Amino acid sequence: MVSACGSGLGGGRAPAAATVNGTQISQQALNDELNAIAANPGYTAAIVQSGTKVTGPSKGTFDLAFSNKVLSRQILLEVIHQEVTRRGIAPTAAEIQTSADSQKTQMGNDAQGNPLWNGFSASYQNLLATRAADVNALQNALAPVDDAAVQKYYDANKAKLASNCASHILVASQALADSIHAQLVAGADFATLAQKYSTDTASASKGGDLGCAAAGTYVPEFEAALASLSPGQLSGVVHTQFGYHIIKLTGRKTSLADVRAQIVSALQTQGSTALSNFVQAQVGKAVISVNPAYGTFDKSTGSITSPKAPPPSAGGTAGGGATTTTPLAPGTSGP
Repeated sequence: MVSACGSGLGGGRAPAAATVNGTQISQQALNDELNAIAANPGYTAAIVQSGTKVTGPSKGTFDLAFSNKVLSRQILLEVIHQEVTRRGIAPTAAEIQTSADSQKTQMGNDAQGNPLWNGFSASYQNLLATRAADVNALQNALAPVDDAAVQKYYDANKAKLASNCASHILVASQALADSIHAQLVAGADFATLAQKYSTDTASASKGGDLGCAAAGTYVPEFEAALASLSPGQLSGVVHTQFGYHIIKLTGRKTSLADVRAQIVSALQTQGSTALSNFVQAQVGKAVISVNPAYGTFDKSTGSITSPKAPPPSAGGTAGGGATTTTPLAPGTSGP
């Protein structure tokens, strides 16, 4: 446990909670964050509901493991901040505001529908937003999501990004499929016959429309038929494990504009992985020390391992506990 008003290490000035490459994370900075979170009952309630223990056994105390998670996050965020400073990519005021808006959305609402974000003080909101903006700045530096990156990804993955828009009629027998196919070739309306005959009720009600899907979505026989068609063209009878299909390719989306959102999402996922790998490597090279009252910092996990028993202090034990917030992956928010 850790005291909400100090390190619990006895009299005198409290030592730093942790040090990262010579930069101290003071005990006061840890306590301030813990107290800021404790002052938001909706947020702490959401944390407890998620299965995380917050408070300690005594009044005004908080679980040591919980406090360690907060301090671990502070250490990782300090590593990121130092790199952002080194690269000279400090976020702008506009980027910090964007991060604040994103944090508010991610945190969600309490049981009464009030934004959990609103339960924090303005100073703590600014701290959270600035941290998140640091994370975004470093991720964007490591893996940009700009027009050039989007174009490069598109050029390298064009075939995989294509999506086929199709309709089909599914029936149980070859004879019926052949009959329907003949009617279509003679000029019958595809949607009308799909509504009348197709056993795929979900698409039949929409005239056989399956919507648009990325290549590889359907079973191999169906995919092969789609690949052989041009927009507007009708397939022959295609047999799959589901029955007998007549397929119509209604469109094929292959332009950059069609798949841009898909590419941006993929690049953001790659960026998140790049950031995690980079931070892990930086942590491995960093000089990190932690006040023994909290335990020891494990570089392989990026977290503090609590001592088996609190180390003794001038007063006897490590003290009562510290208010805390659930540690989050850098740049995220919410319990």
